[in-house]
Parts: sequence; C-alpha cells; structure tokens
Amino acid sequence: MENAKKLISLVVPCYNEELTVDSFYQKAVPVLESTAYDFEIIFVNDGSADKTRDKLEALAKKDERIKVVNFSRNFGQQAAIICGYNYAKGDAVMEADCDLQDPPEIMLEMLKKWEEGYEVVHGRRLKRKGESVFKRATASMYYAFLSKITAVPVPRNTGDFKLYDRKALNALLSMPERDKYI
Repeated sequence: MENAKKLISLVVPCYNEELTVDSFYQKAVPVLESTAYDFEIIFVNDGSADKTRDKLEALAKKDERIKVVNFSRNFGQQAAIICGYNYAKGDAVMEADCDLQDPPEIMLEMLKKWEEGYEVVHGRRLKRKGESVFKRATASMYYAFLSKITAVPVPRNTGDFKLYDRKALNALLSMPERDKYI
C-alpha cells in the first residue's frame, strides 16, 4: 500500500485585506504546489468591513484546497490565528500574514527544518524592508516593552510567520487559556 502524502495547513488571518488576498494566493499556491505535500489554506476573515469575505469565498469556490472561516466581527489577529489552528488538519501547520510582509518562499525553508525533525520553526526578519520610520519605531518600542513585562525572552523582529508540527500544535491548543498570545 502506498503511503499517503502528508498534509500541510497554512493559516492566514485576514482583516480588511481585499487588496492583498489575490496576490497572496497567487504567490503562496505555487510555493505549496512545489512541495511533496498536499495542502490546504485556511483563511480566517476577522470581521473585515471591506470585500475580503467576497474575495475569499470566490477563491474557495474555484479551489477546493481553500477553506474560509468568517468571524461575525473583529476579534483580533491572535483569535483568528488560534481559530485557524483549530480548523487545520495538517501534519504541519504554518501561519502567514496576508499582506506578504513575509515572502511565501520562506515556507520551503521552514518545511526543510520540519523534515529535519524540528517541531517548531519560527521566522525572524533580519531587515524590516519597506516599513516607515514610525512602524520601525513602534515595533522597537513594542519589543522593548514586551521584554520588560515578561520573563520569557522574545527575540526582536519576530512575527507570526511560523510552522508547528502537529504534536507541538496539539500541545499549544490544549492549553486552557482563553486569550492566548503566541
């Protein structure tokens, strides 16, 4: 009997992303198709007030690998990510922002690390290209504040671009906290 392909889930939180949904899809799908894995993309529409929902539902109609979860209102990015993780069926689950601030091609490097046995692969930006001085300054203040209020070291310039092995994701999802901050 032939072994079934492993499944990769990609969770994409969306809030007012009507201008980026199609670009994200066009860049992410070829990357995922270039792997040896089956995949699903779970878009979580976090109560968008624009045409994000319509665009996502149109993608899901033309591509059965696309799943859409629509929130009734905006609950925030972390809630959208956790929701997507709960819907994901993959052996490995990745998360990426819809605005393409992290290039989808990096998913290939994350998958290589997973194939080497890593259960959590977390992306970190070496440079913050294309961001305004204000955005870079507020990000710097955020990481400085975060390091002061928590005993857990948080590397600077990390985002939500990551991969979890199913085992690690199940452990995360089993935690009883209602409002998780990942």
